[in-house]
Amino acid sequence: MIYSQHIRKLLLLAYPVTLAQLGHISVALADTYMAGKLGGMYLAAATLAFSFYFPFLFFGIGISSGPSPLIAKAQGENDRSMIQSLFWQSLHMNIIVGVLLTAFIYLSASRIHWFNSDPVLLEHAIPFLHIIALSVLPTMIFQSFRQYAEGLSSTSPSMFISIFGTVVNVFFNWVFTRGALGFPELGLNGIALGTLISRVVMALMMAAYVLQAPLLNQYLKGAYYMRMQWTIMRHMLKKSFPVGIQLSVESGVFSLGAIFIGWLGTTAIASHQIALNLAATSYMAATGLTAAVSVRVGYEWGAGNVKEIRKAGLTAFGLVSVFMLSVSVLFILFRYELPALFVMETDIINTTAGLLLTAALFQLADGVQVIGIGALRGIGDVVAPTLIAILAYWAIGLPIGYWLTFSCGMGVQGIWYGFTIGLFIAAVLMFVRFMVLSGKMRKN
Repeated sequence: MIYSQHIRKLLLLAYPVTLAQLGHISVALADTYMAGKLGGMYLAAATLAFSFYFPFLFFGIGISSGPSPLIAKAQGENDRSMIQSLFWQSLHMNIIVGVLLTAFIYLSASRIHWFNSDPVLLEHAIPFLHIIALSVLPTMIFQSFRQYAEGLSSTSPSMFISIFGTVVNVFFNWVFTRGALGFPELGLNGIALGTLISRVVMALMMAAYVLQAPLLNQYLKGAYYMRMQWTIMRHMLKKSFPVGIQLSVESGVFSLGAIFIGWLGTTAIASHQIALNLAATSYMAATGLTAAVSVRVGYEWGAGNVKEIRKAGLTAFGLVSVFMLSVSVLFILFRYELPALFVMETDIINTTAGLLLTAALFQLADGVQVIGIGALRGIGDVVAPTLIAILAYWAIGLPIGYWLTFSCGMGVQGIWYGFTIGLFIAAVLMFVRFMVLSGKMRKN
């Protein structure tokens, strides 16, 4: 079922968010590329650090996601004071969460020996994690201003800033890893430092734009600062905390999978990191549609256009299906060429090629489940997606992957088959949940 008006509105909202998300994942791709050029061991060390770091980062990003659909709903209701309050309370909340997460990651870095006891990897992973932990707070501040802008359907600024941030990251990665332009040669730690600098730059640029752009600061006039209001903050947390748990659960299962794979050796973990970054690129592109459908559904809900909610959701499901199936074809056709961009070791390239075939299998499911999350979030249903994620990934997918890897002797592929099973279960349940809820809303 195709609704041309919803296709146009979704794509207008989604394409800048998609490019912004690709800018974010390009940072990870650049980090992986530079680590790979240093050698497979350095890439494995970075993977170990990222496996500990990403579940906490994504928890923070999930916490920061609450205001966007609420602001869209408030705009649909023409509630100017609520838009102001949502912005300031989200900024307060994100700073608090950012500080707490930074402190926890930094102070816990030495504990990653619980997951991998290789002294060579730990020697490089721990200081890398200490530096990368400091990037959480600027990321949370960036998210505050980004969510405000995107809730008001202004998605282009974060796109351009994210792309510029990627350029900054690549430049400083090169400077610090190679010791260029008179700077010290920091090796793997230079990658973490480059990422930190790029995220500070992005946060400052996003804040400056929001506070100066007439279409955005018009809602802040007369309220350039608000004290913490716990009632509104609790209201946002009710929406965003389950999202944070859901993103952390999803990221955590991949991180724990990476830890299991790390027990198989450097080749397995390096191959996993390359394939996962490539799969994450298509996933992050799909999250552009996720943000768009969340805003569109939230707007239609706030404006009382209940019948349009399902149309917006189904249109997004159709668009993401076409995109992800196209990515599957690319992964199959270029499964050897893509990993060769990151490393030269033949064994890593061959192992990664096999993982990309599995990634091609789950692309459709990955796209459908993430659109389901956005559509459900737009109508205020945030608890069910979290429960679905726990069931699909932790209760089913990961145990099956562990069993296939270590009991059935399938190696790294076993974990990835478990990922595939979990993603398909999540996709089916998210889609069914949206159809049931949107159907009930149409009848009421």
